[in-house]
Amino acid sequence: MGAQLAPLIATHWHETQPASGDLEIDWAAMYLAEAKGRIVTITARHFASDSMVVAYFLGLISTPLNQAGMQVLTELGFYVQPHHRLSQLGIRLLRYVEEVARILDCNRIEMYSLTMKDGRDAGPVYRRLGYQPAATQYLKDL
Repeated sequence: MGAQLAPLIATHWHETQPASGDLEIDWAAMYLAEAKGRIVTITARHFASDSMVVAYFLGLISTPLNQAGMQVLTELGFYVQPHHRLSQLGIRLLRYVEEVARILDCNRIEMYSLTMKDGRDAGPVYRRLGYQPAATQYLKDL
């Protein structure tokens, strides 16, 4: 998982995060969660360019503390390289994620719409696929 996704995760990070703060992934924790069947990793590859990963979904399956019996697939990362965004790849990838979530008996998918540095976000894509806005998140670095 790590070697193939790391470059794309870094690109995603730089498109969405402020200049301050470094990307620090705890790969050991990620591999442990994956070994327990809690990580869902789905990639899309461009076969014309050496099977390079051009999009990914990374999610964590969990049970919310206040909703016993509910199994939620929470997005940790969802990214499509810029030159593949107008091809509907992101929509096809997310529909496939939904199929996988159903197979894994998830009752809900939680997606995040990070604002890119250019002001765009994935909200319109999510709404097009039937997702409803559920929360606003505020961040403050300390």
